[in-house]
This record gives sequence, C-alpha cells and structure tokens, in this order.
Amino acid sequence: LEANDNPKIYGGLQYRAEMGDIRYSAGTKDLIKKLVEFSVMRKDLWEIPSGTIHALGAGNVIVEIQSVSDTTFRVYDWERDRPLQIAEAIEATNPRLSPKLRDKWASTDNFSVSRHNLDIATYLCGSGYSIIVVAHGHASIASTDNSFDRIQCPKGTTVLIPSTIDNHCVVRGEMPTTTILHVRPTVPL
Repeated sequence: LEANDNPKIYGGLQYRAEMGDIRYSAGTKDLIKKLVEFSVMRKDLWEIPSGTIHALGAGNVIVEIQSVSDTTFRVYDWERDRPLQIAEAIEATNPRLSPKLRDKWASTDNFSVSRHNLDIATYLCGSGYSIIVVAHGHASIASTDNSFDRIQCPKGTTVLIPSTIDNHCVVRGEMPTTTILHVRPTVPL
C-alpha cells in the first residue's frame, strides 16, 4: 500500500546459496544476504508461494492475504526479541521457490486476488463470498437488490461480503481513482 524511499522485500535463495547457508546464518542478520533482494513500488502485487523463505524490508505497509495455516516460522526477526522457530522454518522451506511480481492478479489453490483501478466510469460487481480491500482512494459497496445499506469505505477498509449476498457493486468515491483488491475463493466454501 505504501513504502519508504527505497522499499525492499527479500525472498528465495540467492544463486548458489543452499539450505546449509540458511541453517548457518539463521537467527542473524547475515541471513538476509542469502536471500534475493527485490525493489518494490506502491501498488505492487507480489505472490509469495507457501514454503518461500521471505522478509519485508523497513517502511513497507502491506495487505497480506494468506491461507489459514498457523505455520509462520521465524528464522530471523530484525533484532526484535520474539521467539524463532529455526528447525521448523528450515523443514518448511522449499529452496526452489521465490516471490513473483504479478500485474493485476494472483491465484493460489484456495483464493484469487485481483487489483482493480476504479475511475469515473468503472465499477466492480459480483455475487457471493468475497473480500474487498480499499487500497487507495474511497469506495462504497452497494447491494443491487437493496438487501443491505450502502457501505462507505475509506482507504484501508476491509469488507467481508458473505455468500448470502447475491449481488453487490463496488463504486469509486470522491477521489479521481480508487484501487481495490478483490479476494475470492477458488474452491467452493
């Protein structure tokens, strides 16, 4: 959503780095040197596959959408005093995976995420279960069958549309453009 002057994410192993390098540098700042460094920009959409060792650089404000797993393992924590789960993280890491920059959408086995820029003449309509995140600007969500009152959504708002809502539209607010993220399940709920 937002980033500092030189935002970075780190993910996947550097060329010639091996899992032994991760074991050796786990718990230290040297670990970051073993990961690929990516420059990021505001509004980027990154897909980070499950099992990818990764980290956010300073100054990034993100929306992270993930499958429920309860398996976030820390191998380094930027000098903070939180517990590390080094053995579990190494076991869960797939050294062949790395983050992928996506244009407007990303998909997993459980959900898809699409980015929509709403200008004066655009809106997004749908039905059934979904999650709407207003990343920039202002939007409102309205029912096409009057089953609920219009919802005003400033930047940062997340709205869960239940599967019982048959028809809804997301409409740009007062800002010249509004960016939303639209999350939908890829499997029936």
